Amino acid sequence: DLGYDPSRTLSMAVPVDGGRFDSREEEAVFWRQLTERIEAIPGVTRAGAVSHLPLYGYAPTDAFSGLEVDSLNWENSLANYFSTLPGYLETIGVEFRLGRDLTDEDVEGQRPVAVVDASLAEALFPGENPLGRVFKAGWGLPDLEIVGVIRHPRVMDARAEVRPQVYVPASIFRWRPLYYVVRHDGAGAGLADAVRAHIDEAGSGRAVYEVRPLDAYVDDATSVLRLTLMLITLLAGLTAVLAAFGLFSVMAYTAYRARRASAIRSALGATRAELLRHHLRSGARILMVAIPAGLLLAVPGARLLQAIVYEVSTYDVPSLATAALVAAAIGLLATWLPARRAAGADPMDTLRAEG
Repeated sequence: DLGYDPSRTLSMAVPVDGGRFDSREEEAVFWRQLTERIEAIPGVTRAGAVSHLPLYGYAPTDAFSGLEVDSLNWENSLANYFSTLPGYLETIGVEFRLGRDLTDEDVEGQRPVAVVDASLAEALFPGENPLGRVFKAGWGLPDLEIVGVIRHPRVMDARAEVRPQVYVPASIFRWRPLYYVVRHDGAGAGLADAVRAHIDEAGSGRAVYEVRPLDAYVDDATSVLRLTLMLITLLAGLTAVLAAFGLFSVMAYTAYRARRASAIRSALGATRAELLRHHLRSGARILMVAIPAGLLLAVPGARLLQAIVYEVSTYDVPSLATAALVAAAIGLLATWLPARRAAGADPMDTLRAEG
């Protein structure tokens, strides 16, 4: 669970020629009008922009602290800072725990406000309502008032929460380019061209680039994990096949070695059902020793997987129980097949063949 929804999204870098604006207020109005243009495209449900996309691989880092600290340095707690336009957090589907998102008034008025994640709020104001509280921010930003608290989205690492996050209006934390994220209702490939056309009409002065869905960044961030999972699955499947073949061979050979005894029992009046039960009991006794021994060896061996598996115990009882049941079924099948053949054979023919 990434804490955000990358499906049905399209992202792109939108560089802007800063020389075309006379003030930050004029630039903020440009961003608002561009967002309105994009959201007017058929099929687009929401749009917003941010300085660094989720799982992009980088976001600016600096300290944060309460107002009681005289100065910030790298010995303070660290957070990732994002330059943001209104609507971005809603576009990627982040859950708000408290408060609200940034607004156009925040951006155009250059208000020193921020949306923070729950981990930062808890670090600064444990057990208290953080809304309306002010904290010291890095990157030369003014002290920021918290207007919203979100659940921590995993935008730096897909496997774990990393640092707290601070989302600041793009007009006071200026970072270029901004990446627009557009959520759509399943619109076709023409959506990217339509968004490009509206950006060109708005007159950004630069060509957009890195047009990709957010899913692509998730795929990139998890590619090594997926490759590892594929290799583990392949090796586990191969191991299971080899183990099953080995177990089947041993149990079948054990039953085959007992064919002379089966022939004698049959000659003395044992029925076919009795011979089958006898072989199955013999195989079961072997399995009752082998399977617990295998489980005992599997437990310490599972420690080797601790760094690979994700949010699953290496001592997962259902998995171990399933493996034990599969091994028992294979062992009993390997015993039953040759035993059935031996029980149905003519005892005299078997004894003659044995000499």
